[in-house]
Amino acid sequence: MAEDMLSHPSGGAVAVVSATRQVYSTDNAIFNRGVYDALFEDDSLSMAEAVYLAKLRRQYVNPILPIPVTNDRTYLLFGDPCMKLGQPELDIEFTDCPDSLTALDKAKVEGRILSHNGATYVADGQLEIRVYDSDRQKTYRGIDYQVTGPTLYRGTAAIISGEFEFEFVTPLDVGYGGNGARILLYAQIGSTDAVGLADSLKVSDGVAPSTDSTGPEIKYSIKENRGFASGDVVHNNDHLIIVLTDPSGVNLSGALGHGITLTIDGQSENMINLTSMFSHDQDDFTTGSLEYILKDLKPGRHSFKIKTWDNANNSSSVEFAAEVKAFETPAIVDLLNYPNPMRNDTRFSCRLTQAMEKLSLEIFTLSGRRIKTFERYNAEIGYFDDIVWYGVDTDGDRVATGVYIYKATAVPVVGGEVVEAFGKVVVVN
Repeated sequence: MAEDMLSHPSGGAVAVVSATRQVYSTDNAIFNRGVYDALFEDDSLSMAEAVYLAKLRRQYVNPILPIPVTNDRTYLLFGDPCMKLGQPELDIEFTDCPDSLTALDKAKVEGRILSHNGATYVADGQLEIRVYDSDRQKTYRGIDYQVTGPTLYRGTAAIISGEFEFEFVTPLDVGYGGNGARILLYAQIGSTDAVGLADSLKVSDGVAPSTDSTGPEIKYSIKENRGFASGDVVHNNDHLIIVLTDPSGVNLSGALGHGITLTIDGQSENMINLTSMFSHDQDDFTTGSLEYILKDLKPGRHSFKIKTWDNANNSSSVEFAAEVKAFETPAIVDLLNYPNPMRNDTRFSCRLTQAMEKLSLEIFTLSGRRIKTFERYNAEIGYFDDIVWYGVDTDGDRVATGVYIYKATAVPVVGGEVVEAFGKVVVVN
Protein backbone atom coordinates (compact mmCIF):
# COMPACT_ATOMS: atom_id res chain seq x y z
CA MET A 1 0.00 0.00 0.00
CA ALA A 2 2.87 2.37 0.77
CA GLU A 3 4.24 1.94 -2.76
CA ASP A 4 0.78 2.55 -4.25
CA MET A 5 0.44 5.78 -2.25
CA LEU A 6 3.86 7.00 -3.38
CA SER A 7 3.38 6.15 -7.05
CA HIS A 8 -0.28 7.10 -7.48
CA PRO A 9 -0.63 8.73 -10.92
CA SER A 10 -3.02 11.44 -9.67
CA GLY A 11 -1.04 12.52 -6.61
CA GLY A 12 -0.67 10.37 -3.54
CA ALA A 13 1.85 10.79 -0.71
CA VAL A 14 5.29 12.45 -0.71
CA ALA A 15 6.49 9.95 1.93
CA VAL A 16 5.09 7.07 3.99
CA VAL A 17 6.15 5.68 7.38
CA SER A 18 4.96 2.08 7.39
CA ALA A 19 5.59 -1.21 9.20
CA THR A 20 7.08 -4.24 7.46
CA ARG A 21 5.48 -6.82 9.76
CA GLN A 22 2.98 -7.16 12.59
CA VAL A 23 2.90 -4.31 15.13
CA TYR A 24 0.69 -3.42 18.10
CA SER A 25 -1.57 -0.44 18.72
CA THR A 26 -0.22 0.79 22.07
CA ASP A 27 3.41 0.95 20.91
CA ASN A 28 2.25 2.31 17.56
CA ALA A 29 0.55 5.28 19.22
CA ILE A 30 3.61 6.09 21.36
CA PHE A 31 5.92 5.86 18.34
CA ASN A 32 3.65 8.05 16.22
CA ARG A 33 3.59 10.75 18.89
CA GLY A 34 7.37 10.55 19.10
CA VAL A 35 7.74 11.15 15.36
CA TYR A 36 5.43 14.18 15.47
CA ASP A 37 7.19 15.59 18.53
CA ALA A 38 10.52 15.38 16.73
CA LEU A 39 9.15 16.88 13.50
CA PHE A 40 7.76 19.96 15.20
CA GLU A 41 10.63 20.80 17.52
CA ASP A 42 12.29 24.20 17.16
CA ASP A 43 15.09 22.74 15.06
CA SER A 44 13.66 21.64 11.73
CA LEU A 45 14.43 17.98 11.20
CA SER A 46 14.10 15.92 8.05
CA MET A 47 11.62 13.07 7.90
CA ALA A 48 14.36 10.47 8.35
CA GLU A 49 15.88 12.33 11.30
CA ALA A 50 12.49 12.52 13.04
CA VAL A 51 11.85 8.78 12.60
CA TYR A 52 15.39 7.95 13.77
CA LEU A 53 15.14 10.23 16.82
CA ALA A 54 11.74 8.80 17.80
CA LYS A 55 13.18 5.28 17.65
CA LEU A 56 16.33 6.28 19.53
CA ARG A 57 14.38 7.85 22.38
CA ARG A 58 12.32 4.70 22.74
CA GLN A 59 15.13 2.14 22.97
CA TYR A 60 15.86 0.75 26.44
CA VAL A 61 13.41 3.21 28.02
CA ASN A 62 13.33 1.11 31.19
CA PRO A 63 16.78 1.24 32.89
CA ILE A 64 15.85 -1.52 35.34
CA LEU A 65 14.73 -3.93 32.66
CA PRO A 66 16.62 -2.80 29.49
CA ILE A 67 14.63 -4.58 26.80
CA PRO A 68 14.65 -2.90 23.36
CA VAL A 69 11.33 -1.80 21.90
CA THR A 70 11.28 -4.11 18.89
CA ASN A 71 7.87 -2.82 17.73
CA ASP A 72 9.46 0.43 16.49
CA ARG A 73 12.17 -1.38 14.53
CA THR A 74 9.64 -2.72 12.04
CA TYR A 75 8.84 0.82 10.84
CA LEU A 76 10.59 2.16 7.75
CA LEU A 77 10.46 5.48 5.93
CA PHE A 78 9.49 5.18 2.26
CA GLY A 79 10.54 8.47 0.68
CA ASP A 80 13.34 11.01 0.45
CA PRO A 81 15.17 10.86 3.82
CA CYS A 82 16.42 14.46 3.45
CA MET A 83 12.96 15.92 2.86
CA LYS A 84 11.69 18.43 5.42
CA LEU A 85 8.12 19.56 5.97
CA GLY A 86 7.22 22.97 4.60
CA GLN A 87 7.02 24.66 7.98
CA PRO A 88 6.51 28.46 8.11
CA GLU A 89 9.66 30.39 8.99
CA LEU A 90 8.13 32.99 11.33
CA ASP A 91 5.51 33.18 14.09
CA ILE A 92 2.40 35.31 14.46
CA GLU A 93 1.67 36.99 17.78
CA PHE A 94 -1.87 37.95 18.80
CA THR A 95 -1.79 41.39 20.41
CA ASP A 96 -5.56 41.57 20.87
CA CYS A 97 -7.75 38.49 20.69
CA PRO A 98 -11.05 37.56 22.38
CA ASP A 99 -10.95 34.67 24.85
CA SER A 100 -14.54 33.73 23.99
CA LEU A 101 -16.96 33.94 21.08
CA THR A 102 -20.63 34.94 21.25
CA ALA A 103 -23.20 34.24 18.54
CA LEU A 104 -23.89 37.33 16.37
CA ASP A 105 -21.22 39.29 18.22
CA LYS A 106 -18.49 41.00 16.17
CA ALA A 107 -15.04 39.86 17.26
CA LYS A 108 -11.91 41.90 16.55
CA VAL A 109 -8.43 40.40 16.29
CA GLU A 110 -5.10 42.23 16.07
CA GLY A 111 -1.60 40.90 15.76
CA ARG A 112 1.87 41.16 14.27
CA ILE A 113 4.50 39.06 12.50
CA LEU A 114 7.47 38.20 14.69
CA SER A 115 11.03 38.09 13.38
CA HIS A 116 13.51 35.62 14.84
CA ASN A 117 14.66 38.12 17.48
CA GLY A 118 11.11 38.79 18.68
CA ALA A 119 10.73 42.18 17.02
CA THR A 120 8.03 43.00 14.49
CA TYR A 121 8.89 41.76 11.00
CA VAL A 122 8.30 44.99 9.08
CA ALA A 123 6.91 44.04 5.69
CA ASP A 124 3.62 43.98 3.80
CA GLY A 125 1.73 40.83 2.85
CA GLN A 126 -1.55 38.96 3.09
CA LEU A 127 -3.09 37.01 5.94
CA GLU A 128 -5.24 33.90 5.42
CA ILE A 129 -7.84 33.52 8.20
CA ARG A 130 -9.73 30.44 9.35
CA VAL A 131 -11.97 30.40 12.43
CA TYR A 132 -13.23 26.98 13.57
CA ASP A 133 -15.82 25.92 16.10
CA SER A 134 -14.95 23.45 18.88
CA ASP A 135 -14.04 19.92 17.79
CA ARG A 136 -16.85 17.44 17.26
CA GLN A 137 -16.85 13.87 18.50
CA LYS A 138 -17.56 11.13 15.99
CA THR A 139 -18.05 7.43 16.57
CA TYR A 140 -17.24 4.62 14.17
CA ARG A 141 -17.88 1.01 15.20
CA GLY A 142 -17.65 1.84 18.86
CA ILE A 143 -14.49 3.97 18.57
CA ASP A 144 -14.78 7.65 19.49
CA TYR A 145 -12.56 10.23 17.78
CA GLN A 146 -12.39 14.01 17.34
CA VAL A 147 -12.76 15.96 14.11
CA THR A 148 -12.19 19.67 13.47
CA GLY A 149 -15.28 21.75 14.18
CA PRO A 150 -17.28 23.59 11.51
CA THR A 151 -15.86 26.69 9.81
CA LEU A 152 -17.14 29.90 11.39
CA TYR A 153 -15.23 32.35 9.20
CA ARG A 154 -12.96 32.26 6.15
CA GLY A 155 -11.30 35.35 4.72
CA THR A 156 -8.15 37.42 4.30
CA ALA A 157 -6.62 40.57 5.76
CA ALA A 158 -3.86 42.92 4.69
CA ILE A 159 -0.55 42.92 6.56
CA ILE A 160 0.89 46.43 6.70
CA SER A 161 4.38 46.92 8.11
CA GLY A 162 4.12 43.58 9.84
CA GLU A 163 0.82 44.29 11.62
CA PHE A 164 -2.78 43.32 10.90
CA GLU A 165 -6.32 43.45 12.21
CA PHE A 166 -9.62 41.91 11.13
CA GLU A 167 -13.19 41.42 12.31
CA PHE A 168 -15.76 38.65 11.93
CA VAL A 169 -19.23 37.75 13.20
CA THR A 170 -19.86 34.45 14.96
CA PRO A 171 -22.89 32.66 13.42
CA LEU A 172 -25.97 31.53 15.30
CA ASP A 173 -25.10 27.99 14.20
CA VAL A 174 -22.27 27.66 16.70
CA GLY A 175 -21.64 25.03 19.37
CA TYR A 176 -22.92 26.87 22.43
CA GLY A 177 -20.96 26.19 25.60
CA GLY A 178 -17.95 24.75 23.82
CA ASN A 179 -14.41 25.55 24.88
CA GLY A 180 -12.29 24.54 21.91
CA ALA A 181 -12.90 27.13 19.19
CA ARG A 182 -9.75 28.29 17.42
CA ILE A 183 -8.41 30.98 15.12
CA LEU A 184 -5.79 29.79 12.63
CA LEU A 185 -3.70 32.32 10.69
CA TYR A 186 -1.23 31.92 7.84
CA ALA A 187 0.73 34.89 6.51
CA GLN A 188 2.53 35.26 3.20
CA ILE A 189 5.07 38.12 3.29
CA GLY A 190 7.18 38.24 0.17
CA SER A 191 9.30 35.10 0.00
CA THR A 192 8.71 34.13 3.65
CA ASP A 193 5.68 33.01 5.65
CA ALA A 194 4.37 32.77 9.21
CA VAL A 195 1.71 30.92 11.17
CA GLY A 196 -0.24 31.59 14.35
CA LEU A 197 -2.94 29.90 16.41
CA ALA A 198 -5.31 31.00 19.16
CA ASP A 199 -7.05 27.93 20.55
CA SER A 200 -9.23 26.85 23.48
CA LEU A 201 -11.58 29.78 22.89
CA LYS A 202 -14.81 29.45 24.81
CA VAL A 203 -18.19 29.76 23.08
CA SER A 204 -20.76 31.67 25.11
CA ASP A 205 -24.23 30.29 25.78
CA GLY A 206 -25.71 33.69 24.94
CA VAL A 207 -26.60 35.55 21.75
CA ALA A 208 -25.72 39.17 21.01
CA PRO A 209 -28.59 41.45 19.92
CA SER A 210 -29.02 41.94 16.17
CA THR A 211 -31.36 43.97 13.95
CA ASP A 212 -30.46 42.04 10.77
CA SER A 213 -33.64 40.48 9.38
CA THR A 214 -32.83 40.08 5.68
CA GLY A 215 -30.74 37.53 3.85
CA PRO A 216 -27.58 38.21 1.85
CA GLU A 217 -27.63 40.17 -1.39
CA ILE A 218 -26.77 37.81 -4.26
CA LYS A 219 -25.06 38.80 -7.50
CA TYR A 220 -23.93 36.40 -10.21
CA SER A 221 -21.98 36.54 -13.44
CA ILE A 222 -20.04 34.33 -15.83
CA LYS A 223 -16.27 34.81 -15.87
CA GLU A 224 -16.13 34.28 -19.62
CA ASN A 225 -19.00 36.75 -20.16
CA ARG A 226 -19.03 39.52 -17.54
CA GLY A 227 -22.15 41.03 -19.08
CA PHE A 228 -24.13 37.81 -18.60
CA ALA A 229 -27.88 38.19 -18.02
CA SER A 230 -30.55 35.59 -17.40
CA GLY A 231 -31.26 33.68 -20.61
CA ASP A 232 -27.82 34.23 -22.15
CA VAL A 233 -25.63 31.48 -23.56
CA VAL A 234 -23.16 29.57 -21.38
CA HIS A 235 -20.92 26.58 -22.01
CA ASN A 236 -19.66 23.68 -20.00
CA ASN A 237 -16.48 24.67 -18.14
CA ASP A 238 -17.61 28.30 -17.89
CA HIS A 239 -16.99 29.80 -14.44
CA LEU A 240 -20.04 30.91 -12.45
CA ILE A 241 -19.07 33.73 -10.09
CA ILE A 242 -21.31 34.39 -7.07
CA VAL A 243 -20.87 37.50 -4.90
CA LEU A 244 -22.66 37.63 -1.53
CA THR A 245 -23.06 40.66 0.74
CA ASP A 246 -24.61 40.88 4.21
CA PRO A 247 -23.93 43.09 7.26
CA SER A 248 -23.79 39.99 9.48
CA GLY A 249 -21.49 38.03 7.18
CA VAL A 250 -22.25 34.82 5.27
CA ASN A 251 -22.98 31.59 7.16
CA LEU A 252 -20.20 29.06 6.51
CA SER A 253 -20.90 26.73 9.44
CA GLY A 254 -22.31 23.96 7.28
CA ALA A 255 -25.33 23.57 9.59
CA LEU A 256 -28.05 21.42 8.08
CA GLY A 257 -29.90 23.41 5.42
CA HIS A 258 -27.89 26.60 6.01
CA GLY A 259 -25.23 26.41 3.33
CA ILE A 260 -24.63 28.13 -0.01
CA THR A 261 -26.35 25.92 -2.55
CA LEU A 262 -26.91 25.76 -6.30
CA THR A 263 -29.92 23.87 -7.65
CA ILE A 264 -30.11 23.16 -11.38
CA ASP A 265 -33.45 22.51 -13.09
CA GLY A 266 -35.23 22.20 -9.74
CA GLN A 267 -33.52 18.88 -8.94
CA SER A 268 -33.16 19.32 -5.19
CA GLU A 269 -31.85 15.79 -4.81
CA ASN A 270 -28.78 16.87 -6.82
CA MET A 271 -28.31 20.16 -4.99
CA ILE A 272 -24.68 21.35 -5.10
CA ASN A 273 -23.20 22.65 -1.85
CA LEU A 274 -20.82 25.55 -2.58
CA THR A 275 -20.15 26.63 1.02
CA SER A 276 -16.54 25.43 1.14
CA MET A 277 -15.70 27.48 -1.99
CA PHE A 278 -16.68 30.83 -0.44
CA SER A 279 -14.24 33.27 1.12
CA HIS A 280 -14.87 36.77 2.47
CA ASP A 281 -13.06 39.66 0.80
CA GLN A 282 -9.89 41.13 2.21
CA ASP A 283 -10.55 43.20 5.34
CA ASP A 284 -14.32 42.91 4.88
CA PHE A 285 -16.44 40.33 6.71
CA THR A 286 -19.63 41.59 5.04
CA THR A 287 -18.92 40.51 1.47
CA GLY A 288 -17.17 37.75 -0.42
CA SER A 289 -17.34 35.51 -3.47
CA LEU A 290 -16.90 32.04 -4.88
CA GLU A 291 -16.25 30.54 -8.29
CA TYR A 292 -17.89 27.34 -9.57
CA ILE A 293 -17.17 25.58 -12.86
CA LEU A 294 -20.32 24.61 -14.74
CA LYS A 295 -20.01 21.03 -15.95
CA ASP A 296 -21.92 18.02 -17.27
CA LEU A 297 -24.78 20.20 -18.57
CA LYS A 298 -26.64 18.99 -21.64
CA PRO A 299 -27.23 21.48 -24.47
CA GLY A 300 -30.46 23.39 -24.05
CA ARG A 301 -32.16 25.74 -21.61
CA HIS A 302 -31.53 25.24 -17.88
CA SER A 303 -32.71 26.97 -14.74
CA PHE A 304 -30.44 27.79 -11.81
CA LYS A 305 -31.27 28.71 -8.21
CA ILE A 306 -28.73 30.09 -5.75
CA LYS A 307 -29.65 30.06 -2.06
CA THR A 308 -27.63 31.29 0.88
CA TRP A 309 -27.89 32.23 4.58
CA ASP A 310 -26.28 34.89 6.73
CA ASN A 311 -24.90 34.42 10.24
CA ALA A 312 -28.24 35.51 11.71
CA ASN A 313 -29.92 32.64 9.81
CA ASN A 314 -31.74 34.88 7.35
CA SER A 315 -31.93 33.33 3.89
CA SER A 316 -32.26 34.68 0.38
CA SER A 317 -32.28 33.18 -3.09
CA VAL A 318 -32.14 34.19 -6.72
CA GLU A 319 -33.02 32.33 -9.91
CA PHE A 320 -31.84 32.72 -13.48
CA ALA A 321 -31.84 30.79 -16.74
CA ALA A 322 -29.12 30.03 -19.26
CA GLU A 323 -28.92 28.43 -22.69
CA VAL A 324 -26.18 25.83 -22.66
CA LYS A 325 -24.44 25.33 -25.98
CA ALA A 326 -21.74 22.92 -26.91
CA PHE A 327 -18.41 24.59 -27.57
CA GLU A 328 -17.69 25.43 -31.15
CA THR A 329 -14.31 24.37 -32.41
CA PRO A 330 -11.84 27.01 -31.18
CA ALA A 331 -11.16 29.42 -33.99
CA ILE A 332 -10.44 33.01 -34.93
CA VAL A 333 -13.14 33.97 -37.42
CA ASP A 334 -13.60 37.03 -39.68
CA LEU A 335 -10.16 38.48 -38.96
CA LEU A 336 -9.79 41.83 -40.74
CA ASN A 337 -8.59 45.38 -40.28
CA TYR A 338 -10.25 48.70 -41.09
CA PRO A 339 -9.42 50.92 -42.82
CA ASN A 340 -7.40 48.96 -45.32
CA PRO A 341 -5.37 50.49 -46.96
CA MET A 342 -4.38 52.56 -43.90
CA ARG A 343 -2.67 55.92 -43.53
CA ASN A 344 -2.58 56.92 -39.85
CA ASP A 345 -3.98 53.88 -38.05
CA THR A 346 -6.06 50.74 -38.50
CA ARG A 347 -8.13 48.64 -36.08
CA PHE A 348 -8.03 44.84 -36.11
CA SER A 349 -11.18 42.87 -35.36
CA CYS A 350 -12.28 39.24 -35.28
CA ARG A 351 -14.77 36.85 -33.68
CA LEU A 352 -13.59 34.32 -31.12
CA THR A 353 -15.60 31.09 -30.95
CA GLN A 354 -14.26 30.42 -27.43
CA ALA A 355 -12.89 32.49 -24.58
CA MET A 356 -9.14 32.79 -25.04
CA GLU A 357 -6.51 32.84 -22.32
CA LYS A 358 -4.18 34.79 -24.60
CA LEU A 359 -4.59 36.50 -27.98
CA SER A 360 -1.58 37.85 -29.86
CA LEU A 361 -1.30 39.67 -33.18
CA GLU A 362 2.02 39.86 -35.03
CA ILE A 363 2.81 42.00 -38.08
CA PHE A 364 5.49 40.91 -40.58
CA THR A 365 7.15 42.26 -43.69
CA LEU A 366 6.76 40.22 -46.88
CA SER A 367 10.23 38.82 -46.23
CA GLY A 368 9.03 37.40 -42.89
CA ARG A 369 10.64 39.88 -40.47
CA ARG A 370 8.43 40.58 -37.46
CA ILE A 371 8.07 44.30 -36.85
CA LYS A 372 5.28 44.60 -34.26
CA THR A 373 3.54 42.40 -31.68
CA PHE A 374 0.36 42.97 -29.68
CA GLU A 375 -0.77 40.74 -26.80
CA ARG A 376 -4.07 40.61 -24.96
CA TYR A 377 -5.10 38.31 -22.12
CA ASN A 378 -8.49 36.87 -21.07
CA ALA A 379 -10.25 37.66 -24.33
CA GLU A 380 -13.95 36.80 -24.03
CA ILE A 381 -15.96 34.77 -26.49
CA GLY A 382 -17.52 36.80 -29.30
CA TYR A 383 -16.50 40.01 -31.11
CA PHE A 384 -13.04 41.40 -30.40
CA ASP A 385 -11.63 44.73 -31.67
CA ASP A 386 -9.17 45.87 -29.00
CA ILE A 387 -6.02 46.22 -31.14
CA VAL A 388 -5.10 49.42 -33.01
CA TRP A 389 -1.90 49.80 -35.06
CA TYR A 390 -0.47 53.24 -35.82
CA GLY A 391 1.86 52.09 -38.57
CA VAL A 392 5.04 51.99 -36.47
CA ASP A 393 7.42 49.16 -35.62
CA THR A 394 8.65 48.01 -32.21
CA ASP A 395 11.16 50.89 -32.06
CA GLY A 396 8.45 53.43 -32.79
CA ASP A 397 9.66 54.17 -36.33
CA ARG A 398 7.17 54.66 -39.15
CA VAL A 399 7.10 51.69 -41.53
CA ALA A 400 7.48 52.12 -45.27
CA THR A 401 4.64 52.10 -47.78
CA GLY A 402 3.80 48.55 -48.80
CA VAL A 403 1.99 45.33 -48.02
CA TYR A 404 2.39 43.61 -44.63
CA ILE A 405 1.24 40.23 -43.35
CA TYR A 406 -0.39 39.86 -39.92
CA LYS A 407 -1.02 36.72 -37.91
CA ALA A 408 -3.42 36.31 -34.99
CA THR A 409 -2.73 33.48 -32.50
CA ALA A 410 -5.04 32.44 -29.65
CA VAL A 411 -4.80 30.00 -26.72
CA PRO A 412 -8.23 28.67 -25.59
CA VAL A 413 -9.10 28.96 -21.89
CA VAL A 414 -10.46 25.40 -21.78
CA GLY A 415 -7.31 23.96 -23.30
CA GLY A 416 -6.74 22.50 -26.72
CA GLU A 417 -4.61 23.42 -29.69
CA VAL A 418 -3.48 26.96 -30.42
CA VAL A 419 -5.44 28.51 -33.30
CA GLU A 420 -4.22 30.95 -35.95
CA ALA A 421 -5.56 33.27 -38.65
CA PHE A 422 -3.83 35.48 -41.21
CA GLY A 423 -4.49 38.69 -43.12
CA LYS A 424 -2.86 41.48 -45.16
CA VAL A 425 -2.70 45.21 -44.48
CA VAL A 426 -1.63 47.88 -46.96
CA VAL A 427 0.23 50.92 -45.60
CA VAL A 428 0.12 54.16 -47.59
CA ASN A 429 2.32 57.08 -46.45
